This record gives sequence, structure tokens and C-alpha cells, in this order.
Amino acid sequence: MIEQEIYNKLLKQFLQKDEALAQKEIKISELTTQVLDLVDQMKILSDKIDYLTTRLYGAKSEKSRLPKNNLATTAESVKKISDITESHGTSSTVNVPCVNEPLTHSPIPSKRYTVERRTYDELKEEINDVPLLDCPEGAIFLRYEDTTRLVYVPGKIKRVIWRRPIYVLGDKFYTPELPECPLDKCYADASLLATIITNKYRFHLPLERQLTMFKSLGIDIAKSTFNNWATKSIDLLNPLHDALLKIIRKSEYVNIDETTIKVVIKELSECKNAYLWGLTAKFEKLALFYYDDGSRSQATLLKIIGGAFNGAIQSDACPSYKILESKDYIHKIITLSCLAHIRRKIFESISTDNRAQELFDLINCIYHYEHLWQKENEEREKRKEPKLNYDEISHIRKRDEYPIMLKLYRKLQTYNIDKSVLPKSSFGKAVRYALNEASGILRCLKDGRYALDNNNQERQFKDIILGRKNYLFCQGHLSAKRTATIYSLIACCKLNDVDPYDYLTNVLQRISSHNQLMIEELLPHKWKKNTE
Repeated sequence: MIEQEIYNKLLKQFLQKDEALAQKEIKISELTTQVLDLVDQMKILSDKIDYLTTRLYGAKSEKSRLPKNNLATTAESVKKISDITESHGTSSTVNVPCVNEPLTHSPIPSKRYTVERRTYDELKEEINDVPLLDCPEGAIFLRYEDTTRLVYVPGKIKRVIWRRPIYVLGDKFYTPELPECPLDKCYADASLLATIITNKYRFHLPLERQLTMFKSLGIDIAKSTFNNWATKSIDLLNPLHDALLKIIRKSEYVNIDETTIKVVIKELSECKNAYLWGLTAKFEKLALFYYDDGSRSQATLLKIIGGAFNGAIQSDACPSYKILESKDYIHKIITLSCLAHIRRKIFESISTDNRAQELFDLINCIYHYEHLWQKENEEREKRKEPKLNYDEISHIRKRDEYPIMLKLYRKLQTYNIDKSVLPKSSFGKAVRYALNEASGILRCLKDGRYALDNNNQERQFKDIILGRKNYLFCQGHLSAKRTATIYSLIACCKLNDVDPYDYLTNVLQRISSHNQLMIEELLPHKWKKNTE
């Protein structure tokens, strides 16, 4: 009996020790998991520190210098492209290497070129003879020596008085009509209104600064009057914005993106970051900015493209564009990705993971080939020869760029399953982003009409970014809509080599009396043709 009690006591102690040991093992396992999580978090935070340090003190350029032993000679590459027209005309098939085929193409270095000296032949010329005061007698005139200097003539504002004769016959008076004025009961001419708008939205001068400038020229205008002139002038141009949107909806290929702009909301007594959408139609040479109460939602995107759009849309990976891949739009809209966004994310992760450098160099190889055929087109244009057509560009891309893209995505797939690449690290996010955008990039390579990136639209945001650094914010949603309208017209002027001041002066003078059913004639791309 005593032995049984001793045995039970020992067994109980053994079970207690075994249970305590099991609890310790569980605790060790939990602590190990916590340590691994902390190590991952420390790695992610370290990556962020390295990234921010690079952003503050490192190089901002995404260009890379490739190894010399990996470069092809430019002469051989140019010859390959010069022969593409003949080879493409005789054969419609393209030999694309398989996935396991090694990369045989070499990156092509970018060439520096000198800018041609500007002559300024369009400027007004004035010749001043310089007398020679100490010329000895008997000296024979040899020649003239001309030295050119650019002289600045300050701007002026003049007061123009329209004097009209008044005649009377019986109880009737006869007098000629005044020249048309853009705004009723306004003593500002269309040229002055165009100057105010151009100075603010083209040269980024706030109205307050312009008031000081005009005061130095001899006129002192009330600030409220100045604001009303700018506001009412842009309101006159709203029909042009609507007409521009209709044309872009009919385009076959549109680049689209969005940027932020600060808007003061009086009802909320706050200044918030609102979104301004931007669209660029490459073939029509048109650009449009769209504002919908600062929204970045899918509903706003559907408002912009309307129900009749049938073409290609190139954008980044913003969630708002995912609706275009749904079954309602997949057969109507071709979605394209942006290689520049992929390159930027990989470039930003180089400081945290050296493996990103190889991926970055591969993307730059693709851009070097892209730059090469674009340079060939420029040379052909100078020689007044036909440029490479879209089929030839597609052939070049499949032959030279597609194998590099295959190698790039083979490496991306390898890193995606590599456990040493943390999913939440900057490099891991860049890898997943690139893989998710793979299908959209491959569509660009297969069709010569499309660019590899969304830079066509990114360039149009430059004026907006410079403007918001100067005048800081828009006073309400209506002001932001006016901003979108005027930026759209100025962007179209720049794309069509039209001077915004000349365009706005002429259009503000004509738009009130112009046939609204033919309002498209006043858009910059058609206005240029009508004025030549």
C-alpha cells in the first residue's frame, strides 16, 4: 500500500515535470516566432531607413552605367534597325526565343548629342551702326563685323479709346458697334485677360504677384476685380473642355494618371488633398485634366471614359483601374501597364537589396533598345524619309526587347518564391508589383502603337506640380474645375506647338459669338490649322 502511494506520488511529479517541459517548449516556440517577426520588422525598418537616406542624400536619377564588356557597338545596332524594313517586308513571322533560351542581346549605350545653336530668326531685328571716331585718313573700308546681342523690352499696358461717331436722323440715332469684348461691363481686353491666365497657369505666377507687376506698369487693379476677370474668362472656355473630353473618349489609345492638388473647403474649414485626373491621347495630340470633387474612385474613372470608349488605356497599378479588367470591360478596353513605374520601384529597393541592381539593369537594357529605334526615327525625319511604321516597331521589340523581358520575369519569378526575400520589404513589394504588371507590359511589346510607359501623361503634370508650389491651393471645388479646364487647353497648346497667349487671346475674343455646334474648331489642334 505504501509502495503504491510512493509510485503515484513519483508518477504525479513526473507528469508535472513533463507538463512544465512541454509548456517551456511551447514558450520557446512562441518566443522564437516573436524573434523571427522582430527580425523581419527590423529588416523592413532598416530598409525604410536606407531608402529615406538615399532619397535625402543619394542620386535621384534612374539612369545606370552598364559594364563596358556588356555593350554592343552602336554601328551594329543601327545596322540591325536599318535592315528591319526589308526583313519585315519579306517575312511576317518573328523568331521569338523560348523561355529557356539564354539571353544573347547586349545593352546599347545612350549617345550624347550636341544641341544645335539657336539663331532666333523670328525675333524683330534692329541694326545699329557704330561710328569709328579715331579712323586715320586714307584707311580703306574692308567689311562689316556683326555682333548680336539680345535686348529685353519691358512689357507695357496701353489705354485704347474706341471713339464712335453718333449720327441722328429724325428720332433715330446711328452709331457703329463696338468691337466684341469677352466679358460684359469689363474694360479689360482679351489680350489682358489672356496675359493674366497665361501668367498664372503657364508661368506659375499667382494673381497677387501679378497685381504687383501690373502696379509697376502703371495700373492699380482691385484684387477682387482681378480675380473676377480670371474666373469669368475661364468659365467662357468650359464648352471647349467638354468638347475635348468627347474627342478623347473616341481615341484608340489613352494614357491616364492622377495627381494631387490642395483644395480649401469652406464648409469643412480645412484644406485637403484632392485628386486631379490627367488623360493624354497620343495620336490626336490632346491632353485633358478632369476634376470630380477631388475623387479618385472607380465611379469617377467611369465618368471620364464614358460608356462608348473602345480602345487601350495605359496606367499604373492604382486599384481604381482594376474595374477595367472586369467582364463588363475586358472585351472593350485593353489595359496596359507602365514599365517606368516598375523600374522606379526596383530602383528604390537597390539601397536595401543588391539583387535589385541586376533587374534594374535589365529594364534599362530594354529602354536602350527603345531609345535606339526612336533615334533612328529622328534621323529619318531629318532626312525627310518615312519613319518606321508600327509593324516594324513591333518586329524590333519582339526581336530585341522581348528576350530581355523574358529573362527579367524569369528572375522575378525566382525571387518571388525565394524565402530570403521578405514580402513586406521594399524589394519584395517591387518584385510582386512587377509580376502583377507583367501581362500589361507584354501587350505593349506586341503592338508598336503603344509606349512602354506612362510618361506621356507624367510629363503633362509638370505645370500642375510647379503651379501648386506657387499658388498653393484652389479655393473650393469650382476653382479646381476651372484649374482643370485651363490646364487642359494649355497642355493641348504645348502638344501642338501653339503659343498659349496667342491662342487664348484669339479664342476669348471669338468664343461668345462662335457657333456652339462647331465648338471643336476652337480647340488648339484645329485652331492652329485655321490660322495658318
